[in-house]
Amino acid sequence: MLTADYPVERDLHLQGRGLLPVPYYPVDRTRAPDASLPSLPRLLGSTRAALLHEAASLACATTSELADATGVSLPSVSRQLAVLRESGLVTSRRDGKRVIHATTPLGCRLLGRP
Repeated sequence: MLTADYPVERDLHLQGRGLLPVPYYPVDRTRAPDASLPSLPRLLGSTRAALLHEAASLACATTSELADATGVSLPSVSRQLAVLRESGLVTSRRDGKRVIHATTPLGCRLLGRP
């Protein structure tokens, strides 16, 4: 019998199959890298890093405002924000015809901001 600390109690019947235990190491989400390091653009890409920085600086910004602030085209800004949103670094909400973007707490920590 194998006993493991798991949120759901269940029985697994192997029916003759083998079992390969894989160690689980939880991720420490309390720390984020210091954004003053030049590695942030290498990690995210220069456009995404600039968009994340501008979204945090402006608190809440429209797609057009972020495009103007970074000098990147609207379609590219939209694509890059989608990646940042999927990564949990920004949130987006519709406000009439505009979409407002804001940096999440995780995005702020990545930038070294409270």
